[in-house]
Amino acid sequence: MVTYQNLLSPSITIYYLPNTYRTPTEMGVERWMKDEEWWGTWLWTLDRSSLFNILSVFHRSCSRSNERNVMAVWMRNAGLALHGGNMHPGARYGISRAWLVALVATGAMLHPACAGTLVLPRDAARSIDLSAFNGNTYLQAALHPGDGINAKTAVDDGTAVTIANTTAMLAAFATFDANTANHLYSHFNNGQADFVSDAGHIAGQSLNPQQIESALTPFLTNVRGQLRGAKASASNLILLTSGSGTVVQLTPNDYFYNVAYQSPVTSSGRSYGVTATRKLLDATDNYYLTELDNFLISSSEQQISDFYKALFKLLTACDASGLSGLTPSGQSVLTDLMAVYTAELMRHNMVNMDVNTDTWDTDIAEVTLVSAYIAISGRVMVGGKLVSGDPTAYAQGHSIGTYKADFMKLGKLITSYENASNHHHAMVKAVKDATPVTTQPIKSALKGDVFRQALVFLDLPQFESQAQANAAAIITAMAQLLTQIRADQSQITAYVLAHQ
Repeated sequence: MVTYQNLLSPSITIYYLPNTYRTPTEMGVERWMKDEEWWGTWLWTLDRSSLFNILSVFHRSCSRSNERNVMAVWMRNAGLALHGGNMHPGARYGISRAWLVALVATGAMLHPACAGTLVLPRDAARSIDLSAFNGNTYLQAALHPGDGINAKTAVDDGTAVTIANTTAMLAAFATFDANTANHLYSHFNNGQADFVSDAGHIAGQSLNPQQIESALTPFLTNVRGQLRGAKASASNLILLTSGSGTVVQLTPNDYFYNVAYQSPVTSSGRSYGVTATRKLLDATDNYYLTELDNFLISSSEQQISDFYKALFKLLTACDASGLSGLTPSGQSVLTDLMAVYTAELMRHNMVNMDVNTDTWDTDIAEVTLVSAYIAISGRVMVGGKLVSGDPTAYAQGHSIGTYKADFMKLGKLITSYENASNHHHAMVKAVKDATPVTTQPIKSALKGDVFRQALVFLDLPQFESQAQANAAAIITAMAQLLTQIRADQSQITAYVLAHQ
């Protein structure tokens, strides 16, 4: 948690404060912020990137109800700088009125919100507010030719940013989940020191995501393991902290960034999620499936049903209203899923949404659905056999698509059990009726797996108008079927063991 107490700690102030101003805590927060000559001098020592990071830290602090005085004092003093003969002493050190106007405008923009502010602000060209697509499917939001996720991310890929200095990068890293920087540093023999040294060589350059790896590579001389991993990890986070990357906002507190997706390279790009209770993190498949399993094991049946309803509201209608009704862990799981799903959706689009090629978006979504059974039964399909395990069996060192035959076989057998006339045929039929796939080449790729059918239906442009019309039916039918397979888990286990 960022508060003004740790804002003033050496880990933050050492990056920004001039040598003579490294003990602001001795002054107290109010006096520190009111000492106009002090902060006027200090502001002048910062470049704009560092200043914006400090503003962001101030703003995140003000979101705590007992710390709003920090931003309030900032605004009072910034306002004093602009009026009458009471010229702010900072002007003596070169801070122009125009620059102070920009500061006040930034503060005015940030101050009223005080909650739900992006950890890394983005302009309109790099922002996608999902609520603007309410009533459209998620695929339509992704593929919209002007303001969609893919379109804005593609423009960002070719748009240069000024690479931040390493001081600003480290300050941004300090606001992320610690695992984000730790993973980056793991690629370097001397961790942070090597990264700072290497990244410093390109600070101040104007680079876009297509150019940065070539610019950075000559300086990556002390990496651990493969150069490719260090190059991609460093480039993505350098870009992210320099203003590159688009943001998709599900809610004011749940969102994710997409950076450096470069068609047709399906291995490119990363997505970083932020939730109301978790800082910025690139959720791997293993991380996501672990938190999904924990959520499904620890939650009530109603909470789990609400989770799946919220998921299908997003996929069928870009309706994020279900997120607010979830538990904090449910919100984090769903936000991370949407970050991973979107990453894989953009990659799938690079191969023209072929139902048999790089279908990693459908794969991660299907594992999410069949995990309703896996988590409660403690059984997973591996190597064509039902064994003890959890969803992370599908994230063991390979692409999730490597395990497609296994989780689709499990999906097909669960479908077969529930589709029997003496079980819950009507529930399976309701899903199939709401997600009709009649084209034979596509239908053959489903292999009798009703979960796959629903997800492929939502993943292909030719079905989107029908998906919009059937949104309510899809949400209800999927939630009911997933609830039922949890209730039937012991019978399903017996059936799968007998028919595998």
